[in-house]
Amino acid sequence: MAQPSSMPVPASAEVRPSLSLSTPEIGRPKKAGLQRTAVRGGGSGRGTSTPDGGYALTLAERYVEQNHPHGFGSHHDVVAVLAALTSARAGRFGRAPSAPDLTVAARLLGLGQSAPRYREYCSTLVAGAGHSYFILRQVVDQIGDAVAIDPANAIPLADH
Repeated sequence: MAQPSSMPVPASAEVRPSLSLSTPEIGRPKKAGLQRTAVRGGGSGRGTSTPDGGYALTLAERYVEQNHPHGFGSHHDVVAVLAALTSARAGRFGRAPSAPDLTVAARLLGLGQSAPRYREYCSTLVAGAGHSYFILRQVVDQIGDAVAIDPANAIPLADH
């Protein structure tokens, strides 16, 4: 705590001025946060990094609880694929998952459609994805760039 300005300060107690020097950057490795590159490496099976990817799982679980999609395979499989597609779409844009990302994922899987061909196609597509990471990665890699489309223009994969 500083001494009040109304009190006299003896010469021996005065603070000497000093320079604040910056950290020398020559020869030092860059900080970990500064080493990131703007170009994201891609490829099959590489995954999609996204901040707060666990929120995609929460969104997917809420969607399945509210809409009860029947005939699309196991509950766990549908939740896992929805969460992975939601996270992949958000990661494509470098942000956290949101409800529009889930909307695109649900439309791509044909959830909410009543046609039997959607149910058959999606049930074979998501079968076992909730219990096998390799199947889940295959589903996300198979869909690929389709997750980057506008939510209003999402067409179920069975129509592709």
